[in-house]
Amino acid sequence: MGGDYPPWLVRLLDGEDVTAAFFSGTQSVEVERNGRREAGVVASADLATLPDHLRRLAAKGVPRPEPDAPVIDTTLADGTRITALFPPLCDRLRASIRRPNVGHKTLDEMVTDGGLSAEMQQVLEACVGTRQNLLIAGDRASCDLLLGTLAWSLDRVARVVVLAETITPPASASAWLKLPVAARVPDLVAAAVALRPDYVVADAAASMLLGDLLRECARGQNGALTALIARSSNDALYRLRVMGATYGSSSTPNDLLGSSLDVLVHAVTLTDGSLRVMEIAEPTLGSAGELRAETLLAWQSKGKGKGRFIATRTPSRLAGKLEAGGVNISDTVLQR
Repeated sequence: MGGDYPPWLVRLLDGEDVTAAFFSGTQSVEVERNGRREAGVVASADLATLPDHLRRLAAKGVPRPEPDAPVIDTTLADGTRITALFPPLCDRLRASIRRPNVGHKTLDEMVTDGGLSAEMQQVLEACVGTRQNLLIAGDRASCDLLLGTLAWSLDRVARVVVLAETITPPASASAWLKLPVAARVPDLVAAAVALRPDYVVADAAASMLLGDLLRECARGQNGALTALIARSSNDALYRLRVMGATYGSSSTPNDLLGSSLDVLVHAVTLTDGSLRVMEIAEPTLGSAGELRAETLLAWQSKGKGKGRFIATRTPSRLAGKLEAGGVNISDTVLQR
């Protein structure tokens, strides 16, 4: 963290396993560590300076709040998100400081931890390598972690546009461009795609831009890695249809989604804070034009936290798309 942060706040947020800090007044402090909240320790004299520090930091964020704004919700250049509500809007200061995705677990590590199968890893790596358009559905933590892992697996010399609060480009990635999604600039996605990027990465914070991005995908943009908070792959498709109708898509929502997305990934955060990929699926149009997620690889639960990863052997278009991109996946993993 940079020199703009007071030393006590740097210490509070120090460590890769700490993702956020929460404040209630100038007495109560909690930190989020490995997906769980626990009490934090900060001297009262330091906490008394919190309101001033929040406003000073927020003045450098996007969007930039007024100096006396009762509500702050802004993102700093390093991806840190600052949210605060001040009296008299509420009884006392309520605030959170959420760091960008700092864990950067690899897919290999996730397989070792039991978060996904080796077959799922093979398919995800093939999808990223052949620039398939991929949507991650799940809770906020799982979306952030898995999308960050996939983003950091990209070639550092690739042309990547990042429309995300939670992902900071690697220092060595000189061709990566990060744009402030919180600014909500009209035509932001169209302008980003006009730069002809190899990949566009959009996290859950950029969900208001997903309609624009999917339309660009329908027009030929490949390599979109996106995330949306949803309870399942089918729930994500439903939410995207609603968003498409809300924003007045020029195409029917099912046609737009069917021609925009190649693969769906549903992930969840478990009670111990770890991640599990529950499903890899592809969007499929039925004979009546209905859109659904067709499961290709999944976690099959046997209760009490036990289960196994399976391949459904359902015929898919994805195997052919990957083969056309130069990656051959065994029929035991993806059925043609």
